[in-house]
Amino acid sequence: MFGTYRLALALTVMVHHLLSIPVIGQYAVFSFFVLSGFLMTAVMAGTYGYSPGGFLRFATNRALRLYPAYFFAIALALIAIALCGETFARGYRNAMFLPRDVETWAANLSMVFPRLTPYHFQPRLLPATWALTVELVFYVLIGLGLSRTRRLSLAWLLGSLAYTGGMIVLGANYYDLYSLIPAGSLPFAAGACTWHWREELSANLKRFMPLRPEFAMTAGLMWFLPFAVVDKFANIDAVRIAGLYLNIPLASIVTLALFNVDRTHKMRRSDSFLGDYSYPVYLLHWPMGALASWALLGKPVRGMSFASLSAFALALVLTFAASTAVVLVVDPVIKRLRNSIKRPDSRQPLPASIEG
Repeated sequence: MFGTYRLALALTVMVHHLLSIPVIGQYAVFSFFVLSGFLMTAVMAGTYGYSPGGFLRFATNRALRLYPAYFFAIALALIAIALCGETFARGYRNAMFLPRDVETWAANLSMVFPRLTPYHFQPRLLPATWALTVELVFYVLIGLGLSRTRRLSLAWLLGSLAYTGGMIVLGANYYDLYSLIPAGSLPFAAGACTWHWREELSANLKRFMPLRPEFAMTAGLMWFLPFAVVDKFANIDAVRIAGLYLNIPLASIVTLALFNVDRTHKMRRSDSFLGDYSYPVYLLHWPMGALASWALLGKPVRGMSFASLSAFALALVLTFAASTAVVLVVDPVIKRLRNSIKRPDSRQPLPASIEG
């Protein structure tokens, strides 16, 4: 059910951004990081291995997974900005405007926004992609062996905890703890450790928390809502920080519960199909939201008003329509290339939930 979970997280980010519901998108991004730490450690251990050739195949496969759909999404974003106008697009999301020089074009085309806080880099044609810069950094580190063994992964986790604790002691605010590249280290490390200790953790999960996977996933998402309500009315930095970090072990539990699902072939196909939409939905919701607001209202509107809810409904339709183009046009070609690169070794065969 990883595909369903990824799509649910992407939609959570979309709701956070376009309806201005506090914190839920940021918690979802950290949940993505936990899942990525788990999955990337798994595929390095079970599919690619830690040789130079294994790293090259891993890097090539990741690039094929990310960049063709990304370039297609950028083309759609450029069309959306051209239709509604750059001034309108910036009014809807201030980072969404055309690059002016080689550096900003290079950053937008490479998905590497050269800042310690990529969130602060402008312009970003696809504003949510700052988090993918963080993902790319930790993909490289995992590919180079940062989570190769239990001992290394535990050291990584402890170092991340020390960094996080130090930042809190020094008075870092919520956004420093969330959006700096090193801030992603803790959820990624937690995901890697969850993979290495999956058998022991699974046994304890079945013994003490015998949750159905779909219930665990729903609970992991509903967990965000009380913090959103508190943040909306109280705006207490300590509460949103507590929720951000308490979410990491919960996301690890959800990841483990979904990993242990026994699925039929039909369920795997449905889950994979839903998962195919997660990445383009994450990429495209900002430009499609701007386009919907322009077409329906003629002005940039976000939030929980009747007008913005109407624009959100249209944005949802446009986002899934654009994502379907990615799924039907780009993904089939790329999947064949990616499958030709994989060379699963015999040391640690992976279950279909991960290989998918």
